[in-house]
Amino acid sequence: MKVFTSLLAGLLLAAPAFARWTADQPPAPKAANPAEIRASVTDPVGDNFNPGPDLTGFSATTDGTNLTMVLTFAGAIEPPPGTGGGNEVVGGIDIDTDQNGATGDPAGAIVGTFCPQPPAGFGPEFEVSLFTFDPLTGTADVLETAGFTPVGTADVTFAATSVTIVVANSVLGGDDGIADLATVIGNSATPTDCAPDGAVLASDLQGTVPPAAAVPALSVAGLMALLLLLASVAVVVMRRRAAA
Repeated sequence: MKVFTSLLAGLLLAAPAFARWTADQPPAPKAANPAEIRASVTDPVGDNFNPGPDLTGFSATTDGTNLTMVLTFAGAIEPPPGTGGGNEVVGGIDIDTDQNGATGDPAGAIVGTFCPQPPAGFGPEFEVSLFTFDPLTGTADVLETAGFTPVGTADVTFAATSVTIVVANSVLGGDDGIADLATVIGNSATPTDCAPDGAVLASDLQGTVPPAAAVPALSVAGLMALLLLLASVAVVVMRRRAAA
C-alpha cells in the first residue's frame, strides 16, 4: 500500500508539468495543398466585332504546376489553318504573371494591339500564340512579350466549341500560376473577339484546405481529476484483493 501511495503522490505532483507538456505540443502538420486559382468570365454572345469566332467564356485554373485556360465559343470552331469557312481560331492569350501593370511589356501584348477596349494597367510578361499552333504536336509557342522570344510551348486541344490551353508554370519563368489574363482571338483574316472586354481575368487563391481543428489538451484540474479517479479505482481493486 505504501508503494501505491508513493506512486499516487508522484503522479499528482507531476500532473501540472505533464499538462503543460501536453498543451505545448506543436499541432499536427496540415495536409499539403497546392496553390489553386479558379477564375472565369462570360462574354456576351454576338459581341464579336468582325465575322468569325465569337467568344462566350474564358476561364483559368492552376494546380501549382500547370496553368490551364479554356476558351469557349458560341458556335463550331476548328484548328488552324481551317477548311476555309472562317471558323479557325488563332490569336493569343496575354499573361501578366506578377499582376503588376508597371512591369511587363504592354507594347508587345496582342490584346493591347487588337482589342477595341484593351484593359488599362495591364503589363503581360508572356503570351500564348495560337498563330503558331502545330497540329502534329498539338502545341503552340509561349513567347516573352519583350522581343517575342519563344520560351517554351503550351499544349493546345481543340474541341467542337472550345479550346483548352495548358502551359507549365516553369515555362512562365517559374511562376506560381497566379496571373492576370486577357485574350483576343480571330480567324486567319482578322481579329474577331476579346475577353474580358476592357478588363483582365484576375485570379485569386481559392480551394485551400481549412486549418485543422486543434485537439484540446487536458487542463491541470482536468488531469488531476482523471488521476484521482484512476487512484480511486485502484484503491477499490486493491481492497478487494486484500479481502479475498
